[in-house]
Amino acid sequence: MSSLRRALLATAVAAFLIGIGILILVLGSSDTHASGVFDARGAFAAYTLVIGWGFAGTGLYAWARRPGNNVGPLMTAVGIAWLLQGLAASGDGVLFAIGTLARPLAFGLLVHLLLAFPSGRLETRGQRWLAALVYIDVAALQLASLVFTDTTASYANCDGCPSNPILISSSESLSGLLSGFQALLALVVLVGLVLVLRRRWRESAAGQRRALPRWRTAP
Repeated sequence: MSSLRRALLATAVAAFLIGIGILILVLGSSDTHASGVFDARGAFAAYTLVIGWGFAGTGLYAWARRPGNNVGPLMTAVGIAWLLQGLAASGDGVLFAIGTLARPLAFGLLVHLLLAFPSGRLETRGQRWLAALVYIDVAALQLASLVFTDTTASYANCDGCPSNPILISSSESLSGLLSGFQALLALVVLVGLVLVLRRRWRESAAGQRRALPRWRTAP
């Protein structure tokens, strides 16, 4: 068995086992710590598994078909990160913190995937800047915000959430400031992503028009 096949098999088994573990955890939890329809354990579990396994399975298929292209590994990473965000339904503080950190990371990986599609590479300086900004937003700022947020306090808007195991100091003002900066940076990244996708679409459409045969009418 080649090293690629072993990596694909190991990743597939890991994604499957993580999903089963999340399913057991969510169905056995007393509270999903989510709002709206996803407050129901069944809905939250289905939402997590369908998206997570969907991305992971599609990513593994793309990875096997084109191992030299990073689209497959990126798509697989999106799926696994999305599965891990299901840990936020846990009543254990450590698992809850991991899930809380994984949720925005899944979106960051998705933005990276869209920026790199279809070549799998960030081909321009603008794309690399946007990728850097999104990871600062979903990783560095998310972590910074969490260490100043007391998840059991009223300002956290997280009814029934366990204690935050990485809390350094509870600060409603600092937590709010960091969350606001996260939202602002996310908006900047979203606008940049739309512009990149719009330009890519226009260039693709122009290329398709040039490829069309030019029919000449007979004299």
